[in-house]
Amino acid sequence: MVRTSFATGVIFPALAAVSACGEDGCPRDFESCNGLCVRLPSDPFNCGSCGVSCQANGVCRQGNCEPGCDTGQTACGATCVDVQIDSAHCGGCDAACPNGAPCMSGQCVVPLAVLRTSVDNREIDRDIYVLENVTLDLTKLDQATFATNRVIDHAILPDGSVVIVAAETTEETFELYRVAAGGGPLTKLNAPLPAGANVQAGVAVSRDGKSLLYRADQDTAGVIELYLVKLATPGTATKVNGPLVANGNVSRVFAISADGSRVTYIADQDTDGVDELYTTTLPTPNVKKVNPAAVSSVFDFQASDDGSVVVYRMGDPSTGSPLLNVASTATPGVADPILTPDGLNGAVYNYQVARDGSAVIFSSTQGFLSESLYRAPLVSPFSPTRFVDGSMGGVRSDFVVTSNGARVFFRQADAEGIKRLYRVDVANPASRTQLSPAGNTFDAVVPDFALSRDEKTLAFRTGADGPEGGFIRPGTDPPFFFDDKTQTIFAVDLTATTPAPVLLNPPFMAKNHEGVGAGYVITRDGRVLYRADHDTPGRAEAYLSDKASPRESRKVSPDLAPTDATDVSVLSSF
Repeated sequence: MVRTSFATGVIFPALAAVSACGEDGCPRDFESCNGLCVRLPSDPFNCGSCGVSCQANGVCRQGNCEPGCDTGQTACGATCVDVQIDSAHCGGCDAACPNGAPCMSGQCVVPLAVLRTSVDNREIDRDIYVLENVTLDLTKLDQATFATNRVIDHAILPDGSVVIVAAETTEETFELYRVAAGGGPLTKLNAPLPAGANVQAGVAVSRDGKSLLYRADQDTAGVIELYLVKLATPGTATKVNGPLVANGNVSRVFAISADGSRVTYIADQDTDGVDELYTTTLPTPNVKKVNPAAVSSVFDFQASDDGSVVVYRMGDPSTGSPLLNVASTATPGVADPILTPDGLNGAVYNYQVARDGSAVIFSSTQGFLSESLYRAPLVSPFSPTRFVDGSMGGVRSDFVVTSNGARVFFRQADAEGIKRLYRVDVANPASRTQLSPAGNTFDAVVPDFALSRDEKTLAFRTGADGPEGGFIRPGTDPPFFFDDKTQTIFAVDLTATTPAPVLLNPPFMAKNHEGVGAGYVITRDGRVLYRADHDTPGRAEAYLSDKASPRESRKVSPDLAPTDATDVSVLSSF
């Protein structure tokens, strides 16, 4: 005898062994429904319980009826969708695209990077574009093109929209606008400006995406001051700096805390020509001077996320060398120097404060080309320890610290004078890893590098694998010849057990190409966006490369007029 489940089409022979059957005579994991042995979790005519039938083309999953889907569709709950194009289920069920972005080929079409064209030997900016990630289409954010300055600065907001400092209606007046990454109308953010006034380049956005700082001569023509605007209330701004002495101005160095509750800035507010450090709480400004009475200017500063700890550089009164100091905004007017282990306050060329305010990492030197790397906890007595010795080959000042402060990426010259790229653990300096090629000629010199935001990818340039000879810089009279290797770009997967550099760009075959230029970025998906004169010597255009498909870069530039002295700058990634 056989029992047949017509619902499932499965035939089971009768089993004589009692141990193989349930009490109703059905095999284990089967139930008897009207004399048939069925699987209740998957039988569409007995789904979850006997007699519960799913609708036509329906399927039974885990005892629940779900729609049966046509070819190319996927059941997401009670709905059949095409995960290749559905924004709510892009690439898989419940994988929604941000801000309702479209879905194409199972990927959300979202902004990837910001590009800008410029004219007149890269000195005058013109139009600004957003590059999206799937079709690599470009959207121009500003309006009609001018032959003179148009877009002079930008910032990307946490929601993916963009703020730009641009001249929208006249060539002479620059104001602050917000625009969606996909283009559309411009919303003016700054308060109304008097005739002849302008918003200056340089903006700061709070990490919560609610507040923005900008500089403008909004109240007095020619006097640059600092203003805060809430993005929820465009057109209404609050001046946050204190009263300025005659001829005083707020500098371009300013910051806002992550939650928008504190602003710190540099200005010659009290003494004309002497820049000092100030802080204020919000929403009601209450300005205090951070540094003690100054006899020289403050150069720059970095603050912790909450703005409570500030590290700044101030010129030595006797030598003018930049010295490092630390202060708390809770006790303005009191600061402590950060001395190197030998007790000397050597010149500090770069520094980075950990986001939690726990420590500062800096490069300092007491001699020519002998920069070392130090770490100082931001707790008194602020005693630094040296973890990279630069006495035999100075550390370059463009080092980068990871977000947790545990690792540092840096360039340092070896015994042959070749600047190479390294990674080191601060707690274990012996763990140094060389990331750049191991060649012993100056082709291996690393002039610059970039770390991705997720700290998984590193990109850098060298002359290795470039053509012999050098390049001619067009536009000079007579043409100026650079006797150097053409610059190429590499990427390193930092998640690999043994990180190794991968050459990204296609070969430059002629010696008059400049090669890959400075100002490249790593996108959020690990691709590298760089500028190079692959197609026309001397004209930089934008290219996108992936370390998974090296030497297959794709040009993503806007169309450039053949007769126009225009090129493209790569600005930033989303």
